[in-house]
Amino acid sequence: MNIKKWLGHWGFRMAVLYTSFVLFLAGFAIFSMFFPFDLVAKDYYEQDLKYQQQIDRIQRTRALPGGLKCTYNPERDVILITYPAYLDQEQIRGEITLFRPANAAYDRTIPVDVNSEGTQRIDTTHLPKGLWRVKILWQAGEDEYYNEEVVVLQ
Repeated sequence: MNIKKWLGHWGFRMAVLYTSFVLFLAGFAIFSMFFPFDLVAKDYYEQDLKYQQQIDRIQRTRALPGGLKCTYNPERDVILITYPAYLDQEQIRGEITLFRPANAAYDRTIPVDVNSEGTQRIDTTHLPKGLWRVKILWQAGEDEYYNEEVVVLQ
């Protein structure tokens, strides 16, 4: 049998097509098993069930006169968080999460530490440049509040 005739046979072409498809699927499966992926949170399902509480915190924060301000100062490499002045600064507590969407290894959680001026400064010199989400979950008295800002470090 001539090799050209054998390579041009429809059965051979079907076998090559089928084998290529199976090898592609196997390669894709192996690739996807070793591809790193980061979930936004490990317990995302539980957090989803509690989201109504989060909505209430956000609405409470938006209703604050003056509100909470979160700004980035690139000259000083600092994120400045200003809490409402009329609140008792000693009663404010909570946590601030610096969330890096591009790489979960850089995520940081720090406690709320308000100074006498009602502000908190977060040094950003040790953080990689780029997009960050500053998630502030704080409590003043009995009420809980939540604010989230997008900051681009330069």
